[in-house]
Amino acid sequence: MKKIKEFVQSVELKVAVAAPVVCAAVMGGASAVGETGGSASSSAVISAFETGFQQIKSDAFAIIAVAVPVAVSIAAVIFISKKAMSWFKGMAK
Repeated sequence: MKKIKEFVQSVELKVAVAAPVVCAAVMGGASAVGETGGSASSSAVISAFETGFQQIKSDAFAIIAVAVPVAVSIAAVIFISKKAMSWFKGMAK
């Protein structure tokens, strides 16, 4: 549990989470400029950012929808294994 807490608070995780967000924001802004031929209005840039962040949100929820059941099942197996080991140790005494 300590290693998990350290990983969640680590700089590496923060960079790993921030990098895709920044890249998507930059690409959204660049695509907005490319579509308007260099004379981008603020509404086009705002629209591109909104589209980019909506895509990031939908991708994040898709990843969470896949990862959570796997994580819960792994945690359940670990929990049941620990409980079974303690039960068998109690039976051996």
